[in-house]
Amino acid sequence: MGYSYGFGYGHTWRGKRRTVYGGAGLLAGETDGFATDFFYAVDAKRVAVKATNVVTNYGLDSFYQNVGTSPKQVWDVAGVLGWSPHNYVLQSQTFDNASWTKTLCTVGANAVAAPDGTTTADAVIPNAGSNIPIVQNVALSVIATAPYTHSVYVKNGTLGNNWFILDTTSSTTFRGWFNLATGVKGTSTGSPISYNMTNVGNGWYRVDITFPAGGSTAAQCSLKPVGADGSVVAITGDGTSPALYVWGAQLNRGTVPTAYLPTTTTARYGLAVDYDPVTHAARGLWTEPAATNLHLYSTDQTAIAWIQSSATVARDVVAPNGLVEGTTITEVAATTQHSILSNSGYRPALTAVPYAFSVFLKAGTRRYVNISIESSGNGFNVTVDTQAWAITNGVATGTGWTYTSSSLQNVGGGWYRVTILGTPGVSNTIFYIGGNTTPTGGRSESYLGNGSTIICWGVQIETGSIASSPVPTFAASVTRAGDGYQFLLNTIPALGSEYSMYLQYSTPLTGQTRYPFIIGNAGNTDFAAFREGGATNMLVTAASVNQVSINATGATVANTIYKVAARIKLNDFATAGNGGTVVTDTVGTLPTGMTSVGVNGGAGATGVSLAPYRINQVSIITSRGWSNSELVSKST
Repeated sequence: MGYSYGFGYGHTWRGKRRTVYGGAGLLAGETDGFATDFFYAVDAKRVAVKATNVVTNYGLDSFYQNVGTSPKQVWDVAGVLGWSPHNYVLQSQTFDNASWTKTLCTVGANAVAAPDGTTTADAVIPNAGSNIPIVQNVALSVIATAPYTHSVYVKNGTLGNNWFILDTTSSTTFRGWFNLATGVKGTSTGSPISYNMTNVGNGWYRVDITFPAGGSTAAQCSLKPVGADGSVVAITGDGTSPALYVWGAQLNRGTVPTAYLPTTTTARYGLAVDYDPVTHAARGLWTEPAATNLHLYSTDQTAIAWIQSSATVARDVVAPNGLVEGTTITEVAATTQHSILSNSGYRPALTAVPYAFSVFLKAGTRRYVNISIESSGNGFNVTVDTQAWAITNGVATGTGWTYTSSSLQNVGGGWYRVTILGTPGVSNTIFYIGGNTTPTGGRSESYLGNGSTIICWGVQIETGSIASSPVPTFAASVTRAGDGYQFLLNTIPALGSEYSMYLQYSTPLTGQTRYPFIIGNAGNTDFAAFREGGATNMLVTAASVNQVSINATGATVANTIYKVAARIKLNDFATAGNGGTVVTDTVGTLPTGMTSVGVNGGAGATGVSLAPYRINQVSIITSRGWSNSELVSKST
C-alpha cells in the first residue's frame, strides 16, 4: 500500500498491513515497560507506562517534552496544513503570578474546577467600587505581519456583570466582547481576522481572537470584565465576588487556537503528529532538523517581494492551509512572457551548496507551468503539466549550476508541491513562475496571452536535499528550529539487568548517521540506540567505548517503513529487522548512568533533530530481554 508524504517525498509500506495498538497494546503480555503508538487516534492513550502490570496512559504532550523552540506546520487528519500545538504565553494558568499585571482587581488562585477537571482555575475579583479591572500578560515577541491567535478559557462569575473583553495589542488593539451568561459573542473593534466563543462544558467557554501582527513585533493580551457589549463599561465590585473565572491562556501562530499547552516560565512547543493529506492516514511523529526559508512573503505572491510580467495577480484561492491565500496569475493579452518573479531587492543570495526549491501549484487554465530558479541566465528550468501532473522538462541552463532532480507530490485538494533540487552558483536568485504553451517551452517562451491562469502558493528556498515542512515568511526570512522530542528515563520503570527496545520508523533522507530512538545520557558517553546510517544499526556504548554495533536491516531505502527490535543484555546482545534473521553479539558490557530517552533524530538522547525521521511506534521493555524468536515476531 502506498501513502504519499506532503513534504516532497512518498512513503512505502513494503506490502505490510499497518497495525495500530495504542501504547498499552504495544505492552501486551509484558510486566513493565513504556510504549508510544504515534499512529493511535486517541491522544490520551498514545503513551502507556506499565509498572507491575498496572498501565497508566498519557497524551503525548503530557509525557514528552520538545526542547526545540519553534512550532511547525503539519497536515491534520482533515488534510489541512496547520500548526503543531504551541503556547507563547507564560504562566498560562497561574494568573496570580507576577507575569500577569492586575489593575483594580485581585486574583484568587485555584478557586474552582478548570475545564480539565483539576482545581486550577483562578477567580478575577474586582476591587470594591466602580472600576474597569484588567488582567494583562507580559508583551510577547511575534513575527511582523504574521497572523496569531490569542485564546483563554473563561466562566461567568457570581458578580453578575456577564460581559468580558479579550483584547490583544499589537500593531493596533483588537477587541472582542463575549457574553458569559448567554454564550454568545458580541461586537468587535480593530478589525480582527476572527473572534469566536466555543462552549466546552460546565459553564466554560474557550474564547479566541485572531489578529495580524502588522508592523509590530510584540503582542500583549488583556482580560477585562465589563458591564455591556461594545464599550469598556465600568462594573461595580464588592471586593469579594468574582467577575469571572479564567484558565488556560494561549498565544499561537495561525488563525485558529491550537490544542492547549500549559506553561510556566517558558513557552512550550508540542509534538508534531502528521497525517497523509490525501488518504488522511496517520503518519506518526514528524521530527526534522532546523530549516530557514530564504524567500520573503512566501505565501503571498501579491506582496512587494514579487513583480508581475504581463500578468495580473489576485489572492483568491483556498490554499493548502485552508485560508484564501492561493494566488491566481492571469495572463494579459500581449505577445511576451507571462509570469511572476522575485522582485529586485528580494532575491536571496545563495551559495554553492545543495538547495531545495519548492512551490505549491494547483491547476489553472494554463496547462504548462514553468518554474525557473535563475540568475543572469544561469539556473534550473522545470516545466509541469498541470493536467497530467507530470514534470515534462527539467534541466540546468547556462553555466555554474548543477541540477539534481525535480519531483511532484500530491498534497490533496487539487494541490501539488513541486520540488527542485540542485546546487546553484553564487548569486542573488530569482524564483520565476510562468506559463508555457508546450511541455518544453522553457523560461524564455514568448506567446500571446489569452487570460489563462496559473494558481500557486507557498514558495520555499532552503539548504539541503529535501523540501521540509513549509516555513511561512513575511517581511524577513524565518528559521524553524530543530525538533527535540524526549523524556526523562526516571518517568518509566527502572531498566533491569536486561531489557528490550522496539522502533518502527522511516526517513526521507538515508545515511545521516543519527539516532531515531535512543536511551542515553547528556554527554552521549553511555547509550543504547537504533542508529540509521545507511542501514538500521543497533549501537551500544559504555564509557565512550562502543560495545556493540550490529545491523538490524540491510541498506535503508528512503521513505520505507522499518520495524526493528533489540535485546540489551550483558554479553548477550541481539537485534532483528522486518522479521529477518537475528544478528547477535556475545561480547559487551551495559551502559550506565543513562537519564533520557530521545526520539529526535539527533546526535544523542538530548538535543534537537539533525536528520528527518517519521517515528511511528516505540517501546522499551524494562525488565526482560526478548528471545530471538520474539525479536523476529516483534519486527515482522
